[in-house]
Amino acid sequence: SKVNNLMTSVNFFGAVTTEDGIGKASRKQYEAFLKAGIETNLIRLSRPVSKEKNDGIKFIDPNLLINSKASINYFHFSARWAKTYFKNVGIELLKSFYNIGYFVCEVPSYNPLWIDKFDYFDEIWTASRFCHDSISKVSILFL
Repeated sequence: SKVNNLMTSVNFFGAVTTEDGIGKASRKQYEAFLKAGIETNLIRLSRPVSKEKNDGIKFIDPNLLINSKASINYFHFSARWAKTYFKNVGIELLKSFYNIGYFVCEVPSYNPLWIDKFDYFDEIWTASRFCHDSISKVSILFL
């Protein structure tokens, strides 16, 4: 099973140093992982549209995954940027991990053009029932 250590170790990909909403939420989620006692390998991401100084990576290097001890990846970023972040990472490499995407959708209908973003993830987490309902309308098409 890809989830052989049940969230005791995870690669956390997030823009934890930016001051926008995604950065703040990512930071809080990262802190929650640590408080829960989860061994967390932090990989700081840059925000593609952030006006502030970004000190994280813009593209995920496959070697970050290949050399990782964790079998779970947690990706905290806007779904629309999945192809940007995964530009150099093939789907086949991701399939050797359990991949969780954390998406927030603040409109009642998730953009159907983003349906291909689900290809990268085994599971989607979200911030609220509102977000869940919005994303679910499109994700059911993916099944």
